[in-house]
This record gives sequence, C-alpha cells and structure tokens, in this order.
Amino acid sequence: MAVRQTTLMNQTVAGNGTSFGLDYRFDGMVQRNIVIVTMNAADTLTIQGSVDGGTTWVPAAAPHTGGAGPFIDTITGPYTNLRVVKAGATGPALVQGII
Repeated sequence: MAVRQTTLMNQTVAGNGTSFGLDYRFDGMVQRNIVIVTMNAADTLTIQGSVDGGTTWVPAAAPHTGGAGPFIDTITGPYTNLRVVKAGATGPALVQGII
C-alpha cells in the first residue's frame, strides 16, 4: 500500500463509513491528514481507528459537531484501519484524507 488521497465519507445518512486500510509497515505508526470538508451543524462526525484490522474501533480524534468546516485532524497512532462515523442525518458530510 502507499499513501493516497481518498474520500472516507460522502453521505447524508447516519452510520459507519467504509473502513480503509493503512500502510504502517515501516515503523509501526501512522500519521495521516483527514479533512472534514463539509458537514451539517446538527450532525457529529468521529474519526475512528482500529489496531486489529477493523474488528475493534476507538476514537482517533475528538468528535466534530457543529459548523460547516473545514476541520483538519492529523491522526497519529498504530492504526491498521480508519473510518468515519456519522451521527445524525440532517445533511451531507464529505470527509477526505491523505491516508
């Protein structure tokens, strides 16, 4: 795998985004930039990381609630996968990243 630009979430409905595998083979840690491009102020977006291939998920950054963005998070950790979780279905959310 290599670092690539991708859309982690582009949806209006609440729920889990697609899990994306990360390349961490060189030092066991990852550092990735995630940008919440747009979101509805009534919804909440949480970036989650997994260390076991996508079975168990933990917050990798503080949740974002309110405002239209953009918000930028730098995710650092020993994660094998990242995903975005959306709570609320008030409006669209677009989250992109260099993962």
